Amino acid sequence: MRPRPGTNVALFHGLAHVLVHERLVHPGFLRDRATGLDELTELLADHPPERDAGITGVPADGIRKASRLYGRAERPAVLCGLGVTEHLHGTDGVRTPANLPILRGAVSGTGHGFGISPLRGQNNVQGASDTDALPDLRPGYGRVTDSEVRARAETVWGRPVPPTPGLHTPQMFEAAREGRLRALRVIGEDVCATAPHSRRVAALDACPLAVADELFLSGTARHADVVLPVASWLEKDGTFVNFDRRFQRVRAAVRPPGTARTDFEVVHAVATATGADLGCPTPADALAECGRVAPVFAGLSHAGLDREGAVPWPCPPPDRPGEATLYAREFAPPDGRAHLSAAPCLPPGEAPDADYPLRQHDPARRQPPEPPRTGAADRPGRRGPCPRAGLLRVPLPGRGRQLPHVGPRRNRDRAPGVQGHAVRVRPTSSGDWAPAPRGVSRGERRRPARGCDGAPRGPRCRDAHPGPSAGCAGRRP
Repeated sequence: MRPRPGTNVALFHGLAHVLVHERLVHPGFLRDRATGLDELTELLADHPPERDAGITGVPADGIRKASRLYGRAERPAVLCGLGVTEHLHGTDGVRTPANLPILRGAVSGTGHGFGISPLRGQNNVQGASDTDALPDLRPGYGRVTDSEVRARAETVWGRPVPPTPGLHTPQMFEAAREGRLRALRVIGEDVCATAPHSRRVAALDACPLAVADELFLSGTARHADVVLPVASWLEKDGTFVNFDRRFQRVRAAVRPPGTARTDFEVVHAVATATGADLGCPTPADALAECGRVAPVFAGLSHAGLDREGAVPWPCPPPDRPGEATLYAREFAPPDGRAHLSAAPCLPPGEAPDADYPLRQHDPARRQPPEPPRTGAADRPGRRGPCPRAGLLRVPLPGRGRQLPHVGPRRNRDRAPGVQGHAVRVRPTSSGDWAPAPRGVSRGERRRPARGCDGAPRGPRCRDAHPGPSAGCAGRRP
C-alpha cells in the first residue's frame, strides 16, 4: 500500500474498521486485558474503507485485503519505520498501528502474534534512550517529576536532580534562535543532514558556542566553533542496546586514528576541564552505576554480558535472566490494560494547493553522511575526500574565519533542505533546470527536472545529494 503523505492515521483506522466489522478480533483478550474498545468502535464507524480510500489514495479493496491478511494470520507482526513518527501528528501515527495487535490479541506472550516493533534508524538509538539521553526521563524511563526517581539518582550521583524536564531537540534550537540558549553541543548527529531546515542552521549560527562531537567534518561540524574528534563503534568499548532491549557488548577492533577519543573519554575530559568529577572511570563502572540509578538494569554487568552474551532488560537481580517478553501479565498503564487509541484523523500541517501542487521529500535517511567538500568537489556531481576530523579550535572572537580544509565556518550561502513541504515547480522539457520560486518560507531550489508519466500524482522525491541526475520533478498533477 502506498498512502498519501500525512494520511497514516486514516489508513490504520481503515484497517482496524475491517478487523472489527468482520470480527477478526480476539474477544477474550479485549475483554480481559484491553480498554477503549467502545470509543474506538464508535470512531471506526466513520472510517469504512471506501471513505479512507478517498483520504489515503489506497483502493478500498487493497485496505480490505491487507486487513484480512493480518486478521487471519496465525501470528502476525507489525513493523514500523521512522517515517511513521515524522509527521505533525506523529504520536497518533504511532498509537493507531498499535491498535491492530491489541484488537487481534497478538501481543505479550499470548502465542497469537508478535505485537508491534518500531525499527530504529541507527545502532544504539535504543540504548541512548534507555540510559538517560532524554530530557524528561532518567535511566530506565523514570520521570524526573517522580520524587522517588530523583531521590534514587541523587543518592548515587551526590547532586540534586532538577524536578522539571529539560528541553527536547526542537526546543533547544528554538531557544538558541531566541538567545535563551548560550551553548549547544551536538554529539553523534548531523542535524544539518537529518533535519536540514533553515531554522536548524540558524540556531547553530546564533548560538554563542556550538560544539560538535564527530567522526567527519559534517555539515553540522562546519557550523561549530569546536569540533571534537571521536571514535567510531569499531574503536570503542561498552554496550549497545538493540530495539528489542538486548544489551550487547561492544569491543574495540582497531585504535582510533590521530587525536580521536571515545565518547566516554571525551565526556570525562570535558568534565575534568570544568572541574567536575564524574566518577565511573570505565564503561563497565558506568553500566554498574546505571544499575544503581535504575533497578531494571541492576542485574547487568560487563562480566555478565561477556559470560552470557546478549541480555534483555528488565534484568533486576544478577541471579535471574532478563525478561525477553514484556507485559505477559499486565501492561504499563496504572490499570494494567492495553489502551486502544481513538485518535481523530487530522490533516497534515501543509498540503499542496493550486500554486504549490507538488510535495517534495528528501530521502536523507537512505543516504550516507555527506562528506566535506573542498575546491573542485564543490561542483555538482563531484565528491572530495572525506578525512577523519581533527580537533579544530576556533577563536570565538573570530567567527567566520577560514579553517584548514574546511572553508568558512558558516556556510550561509547553502540553501536549506526541504522535507515533506509543498513546493512550486515550473514545467520544463526533460533535463532542463526547474527553478522553484520562493514559497511557504522554505527557500528557493534549482533542480534538474525530468518528466515521469508513470509516477503517482502529488508527491515527488529528490536525491539527497546534488548532481546531474538529482531529482525528478515529475509531471504536474
